[in-house]
Amino acid sequence: MTDMQTPESEDWVSVYTLTGDTYAEMVKEALENAEIPCTLQRSDLSTTFGTHSQTLLNEVMVLVPADLAEAALVCIEGIVGEVEG
Repeated sequence: MTDMQTPESEDWVSVYTLTGDTYAEMVKEALENAEIPCTLQRSDLSTTFGTHSQTLLNEVMVLVPADLAEAALVCIEGIVGEVEG
Protein backbone atom coordinates (compact mmCIF):
# COMPACT_ATOMS: atom_id res chain seq x y z
CA MET A 1 0.00 0.00 0.00
CA THR A 2 1.05 3.57 -0.41
CA ASP A 3 1.21 6.53 1.93
CA MET A 4 0.77 4.40 5.06
CA GLN A 5 -2.91 3.83 4.31
CA THR A 6 -4.47 0.82 5.95
CA PRO A 7 -7.92 -0.73 5.75
CA GLU A 8 -8.52 0.47 9.33
CA SER A 9 -7.90 4.12 8.45
CA GLU A 10 -10.73 4.47 5.94
CA ASP A 11 -13.65 2.59 4.41
CA TRP A 12 -12.16 -0.29 2.40
CA VAL A 13 -14.15 -2.88 0.44
CA SER A 14 -13.45 -6.20 -1.23
CA VAL A 15 -13.70 -5.77 -4.99
CA TYR A 16 -12.52 -9.15 -6.25
CA THR A 17 -11.53 -12.61 -5.04
CA LEU A 18 -8.87 -14.66 -6.77
CA THR A 19 -7.49 -18.15 -6.32
CA GLY A 20 -3.74 -18.17 -5.82
CA ASP A 21 -1.05 -15.69 -4.89
CA THR A 22 0.38 -15.27 -8.37
CA TYR A 23 -2.72 -13.66 -9.87
CA ALA A 24 -3.42 -11.71 -6.69
CA GLU A 25 0.05 -10.17 -6.72
CA MET A 26 -0.34 -9.29 -10.41
CA VAL A 27 -3.65 -7.54 -9.69
CA LYS A 28 -2.14 -5.73 -6.70
CA GLU A 29 0.78 -4.47 -8.78
CA ALA A 30 -1.54 -3.28 -11.56
CA LEU A 31 -3.75 -1.41 -9.07
CA GLU A 32 -0.75 0.22 -7.42
CA ASN A 33 0.59 1.24 -10.85
CA ALA A 34 -2.80 2.87 -11.47
CA GLU A 35 -2.34 4.72 -8.14
CA ILE A 36 -5.15 2.75 -6.47
CA PRO A 37 -4.09 1.70 -2.97
CA CYS A 38 -4.85 -1.93 -2.26
CA THR A 39 -4.15 -4.76 0.10
CA LEU A 40 -4.59 -8.50 -0.16
CA GLN A 41 -6.43 -10.55 2.42
CA ARG A 42 -5.77 -14.26 2.29
CA SER A 43 -8.27 -16.85 3.48
CA ASP A 44 -7.85 -18.38 6.93
CA LEU A 45 -7.28 -21.82 5.42
CA SER A 46 -4.40 -20.70 3.23
CA THR A 47 -2.78 -18.98 6.20
CA THR A 48 -3.29 -21.97 8.48
CA PHE A 49 -1.96 -24.55 6.06
CA GLY A 50 0.62 -22.30 4.42
CA THR A 51 -0.61 -22.85 0.88
CA HIS A 52 0.93 -20.41 -1.57
CA SER A 53 -0.13 -21.83 -4.89
CA GLN A 54 -3.16 -22.07 -7.15
CA THR A 55 -5.14 -24.31 -4.79
CA LEU A 56 -8.77 -23.87 -3.77
CA LEU A 57 -7.58 -23.25 -0.22
CA ASN A 58 -5.77 -20.11 -1.29
CA GLU A 59 -8.50 -17.54 -1.86
CA VAL A 60 -7.25 -13.96 -1.85
CA MET A 61 -9.55 -10.94 -1.57
CA VAL A 62 -8.47 -7.65 -3.12
CA LEU A 63 -9.38 -4.70 -0.88
CA VAL A 64 -9.41 -1.05 -1.99
CA PRO A 65 -10.81 2.21 -0.60
CA ALA A 66 -14.57 2.28 -1.23
CA ASP A 67 -14.40 5.48 -3.25
CA LEU A 68 -11.98 3.81 -5.71
CA ALA A 69 -13.87 0.52 -6.08
CA GLU A 70 -15.24 1.27 -9.56
CA ALA A 71 -11.84 2.34 -10.87
CA ALA A 72 -10.29 -0.79 -9.34
CA LEU A 73 -12.84 -3.02 -11.07
CA VAL A 74 -12.08 -1.41 -14.43
CA CYS A 75 -8.38 -2.04 -13.87
CA ILE A 76 -8.95 -5.64 -12.74
CA GLU A 77 -11.20 -6.27 -15.75
CA GLY A 78 -8.30 -5.30 -17.97
CA ILE A 79 -6.24 -8.07 -16.43
CA VAL A 80 -8.65 -10.95 -15.82
CA GLY A 81 -11.39 -10.24 -18.32
CA GLU A 82 -15.02 -9.51 -17.54
CA VAL A 83 -15.65 -8.93 -13.84
CA GLU A 84 -18.99 -9.95 -12.39
CA GLY A 85 -20.36 -7.46 -9.99
